[in-house]
Amino acid sequence: MLLTNLDLLEPSIEAGDATLFAGFRRVASLARRTLDAVRSISHDLRPTILDDAGLEAALEWVAAEYERESHGAAFVDTRVADDIELTAEIEVALFRIAQEALTNSGKHAGATTVWIRLRFEERIAVLTIEDNGRGFDPTSVPRPTRDGRLGMYGMRERATLFGGTLTVTTSPGKGTVVRATLPLPAPQTTGELQPVFTVERGQQ
Repeated sequence: MLLTNLDLLEPSIEAGDATLFAGFRRVASLARRTLDAVRSISHDLRPTILDDAGLEAALEWVAAEYERESHGAAFVDTRVADDIELTAEIEVALFRIAQEALTNSGKHAGATTVWIRLRFEERIAVLTIEDNGRGFDPTSVPRPTRDGRLGMYGMRERATLFGGTLTVTTSPGKGTVVRATLPLPAPQTTGELQPVFTVERGQQ
């Protein structure tokens, strides 16, 4: 609505008023950037692919994006039982951890192959991302700054937010294994419905 009203006001600016026109352009540009930022934040909070296709398809999509951007191979192995019910928040956490791990594999590790595995063990989701990249020294990971470097810490925070853990097994030249475990909430149970009244056949 803001952009629409700005578009309606623009013809009213006098041609010779360069100062007002330049200020108007700055406001319009800021409004467009704000709209783009809101859209990006909205997508980050809940990726639409999770709603449209589910977690398994979302992980396949992440793998395909990795292959497209890094020109490597990505393999996805998910085994989700029919009785497993994931909350929307846990789905987002698993999706984002996988996405960040693959970004690190392609951008920093120089990996040519990655494997994504998702298992469920006694109401615990276990997500493993393994690559054949160059690995690194875990003690040398820089602390996050205002400019970024939130990858490893962000993944760990997503896991601990749900009472889970995130472990990284790596060393120079040995590849990297990221393993996230998130406990699942207990299934909700409902008590049996009691009949309000009964009707027996043959009775008035």
